[in-house]
Amino acid sequence: MTTAITTPSRPLFDEAHLAVAGFLARYSEPTRRSYTSDLRQYFGWCDTVGLAIFEAKRAHLELWARFMEERGLARATIGRRLSTVAGFYRIATLDGPIEHSPAEHVRRPKIDTESATLGLDRMELSAFIAQGAAAGVMDHALACLLGLLGLRVSEACSIDIEDLGTDRGHRTVTVLGKGSKVALTPLPPRVARALDLAAGERLSGPLLLDTGWHPAQSPCCHSHRAPARSPGRDHQAHLAALASPQLHHRRPGRWGSPTRRPDRRPALRSPDDNPL
Repeated sequence: MTTAITTPSRPLFDEAHLAVAGFLARYSEPTRRSYTSDLRQYFGWCDTVGLAIFEAKRAHLELWARFMEERGLARATIGRRLSTVAGFYRIATLDGPIEHSPAEHVRRPKIDTESATLGLDRMELSAFIAQGAAAGVMDHALACLLGLLGLRVSEACSIDIEDLGTDRGHRTVTVLGKGSKVALTPLPPRVARALDLAAGERLSGPLLLDTGWHPAQSPCCHSHRAPARSPGRDHQAHLAALASPQLHHRRPGRWGSPTRRPDRRPALRSPDDNPL
């Protein structure tokens, strides 16, 4: 007869795991993924210095912020991570693991709200749209959505044909934006024509089709219609690099927005060149 020693299994949710799950479950997938990364960075630092998650004090978070500064992280990144951790501890106080949040009075870096990165200039925007028009109707439609409507790549690639419509005589498109916010956006004539050509005779389904895109081929970023309704990372990176270095990882500002001045609209050489 042999005696086997069994190790008691861990509970499915210990206090820390339950607090993290309760915090992340409040958000949709894109935000949840970002917050998970921020919490992982903070928990990793706590593990390095031998600090338990619910034993942290305000001074510990201040030291973590200084640690990130010494690593050369941008102030915006430091501020976002501190905000994520502050939100985690705020929810933890509501759920019961701790009585007071250690992040309540942590100083956060000052961030300039005025973007120092400009959008595309007149010639770059014209070249971007012309490049899309030369590549095909799908690329042209995508270039118009990004350059003339100022949509994000994920917003443009998630548009279905059923999202196109008419409201009080204006052509419109319904866009699912950041935070699952739905916006009804009017279409300038050139954008409407480009979308009609992309839709063709189809009455339903995704507006931007996959036509065998490959990073080494033409500048096309057609959606693969992933379940999360967002394009692949390779597609997004290729589009950003295609537009210009100034568009890389940034969203083109809409006309009249603080990041896009009205006097930076594309130059009109002839009536046929009018993008609107």
